Amino acid sequence: MHPHPAIIEQLRRTIREKYSSIPQNENELASDAIRRFTADLMNQKDVDHILQDAATIIYTIFGFKEVLIGLKGRNGLFRYRVIMGHSKKAREAIAEAEYRIEEMAHSEEFPGITMSNLCEFNLKEDLPDNATEIRQFNRPSELAKERTSVDEMMEGDYLDVYIYGADDEMLGWIEVSYPSDGRFPTREAVRELELLASVIGLALSHLDLPE
Repeated sequence: MHPHPAIIEQLRRTIREKYSSIPQNENELASDAIRRFTADLMNQKDVDHILQDAATIIYTIFGFKEVLIGLKGRNGLFRYRVIMGHSKKAREAIAEAEYRIEEMAHSEEFPGITMSNLCEFNLKEDLPDNATEIRQFNRPSELAKERTSVDEMMEGDYLDVYIYGADDEMLGWIEVSYPSDGRFPTREAVRELELLASVIGLALSHLDLPE
């Protein structure tokens, strides 16, 4: 017995709508942006262009209004290469900063909350009492503000997502803060940022890193 034609046509419409390639929510928008970013990497050899494109995705799609991306230089020190959403004074302080590998992930000076080998949350309450670090924030006067909610992401809170290359070598990191909705990111957004960092790491493994 053959199905009624109307049922088949309804099924076709349902499949087209349900599995449409048009993003339906924030998670799908992020996934689509990462897919397009990955495809563009095949023809991109400029490291700074790659990092700038990644930062633009994070700023526009993920909604973080402060985005930093740093890389390890040939001297072995880590410095910021992309600074997005920061004031002139904060930019100047950020541009001067450099870190040894020992100061990066899971260090005593920056005791973050480790979520995975790729991701670490850092709270303002754990910031080092260091004038140089404090100058890197857009609103340093707000660092003394008392926390009253477990949902609100405050000035001084930030998320680090580490970029690893071949042989698990740390090549750099993504640092995001000041979400547009003022709240800590969703679990899905964090996983997507980890995916983006992994894609960047694979791309950088085949390129010469800048000084």
